[in-house]
Amino acid sequence: AVTVVDSREIAARNEFSVADALRTVPGASVQQLGGSGSFTSVKLRGLREQDTAFLIDGVRFRDAAAPQGDATAFVGELFIADLDRIEVLRGSGSSLYGSHAIGGAVNLITASGSGRPSADVSAEAGSLGFSRVTAHTAGGALGDRATFSLGAGHTRTLRGVDGDDDARNTSVQGRGSVRLGASARVTVRLYGSDALSSINESPAAIGPLPATGFVAAGPATFAPGANDPDDVRASSFLSTLV
Repeated sequence: AVTVVDSREIAARNEFSVADALRTVPGASVQQLGGSGSFTSVKLRGLREQDTAFLIDGVRFRDAAAPQGDATAFVGELFIADLDRIEVLRGSGSSLYGSHAIGGAVNLITASGSGRPSADVSAEAGSLGFSRVTAHTAGGALGDRATFSLGAGHTRTLRGVDGDDDARNTSVQGRGSVRLGASARVTVRLYGSDALSSINESPAAIGPLPATGFVAAGPATFAPGANDPDDVRASSFLSTLV
């Protein structure tokens, strides 16, 4: 069972992150614990987030520091700058992608260029201090013996819901290919991201809470999450393939 979210659908919905693009995929559950830059997980067919494998152009992408060896820590930072499509395999893909793909696999396919070189730049802004700038160029040369496609984007939310939820993400994606002969080709692909986001402290209970029953959250029972300028979450990665 495979669902493909192509670049036309992504552009029509104006999605700028992989997690948002997956929200309409059948059998996929996308959960984001807060605003921009917060922890995001993708679960396929009701299994755990670490049971969904992420791939970039068919090559497994994972966090080397994760106890489960999965890519969950980076899911919230997978932004779209130059993707051709996203392929979602629902159901066990463990025979191909290992033990962490028993729920399924998400394959991010970078775009490839052709024809006359072209370029475009776009900018948008909205409430909560949101802004986004993207640039893209693609094309071919020597009768498309050499092709390239490169995209970059910078997304930032300055204020957020409570006025102090600064989050930014800079992503670069691209692919270059040179055909050496009838059966030989050299291809270089990259996917990189650098992000930083402010984190609120967790709400704290005031006094001991009862062991059973419901507790109405309010100023008398909980201290709200406070803004801490020194509490940030940084994330960066670069995935390359030759």
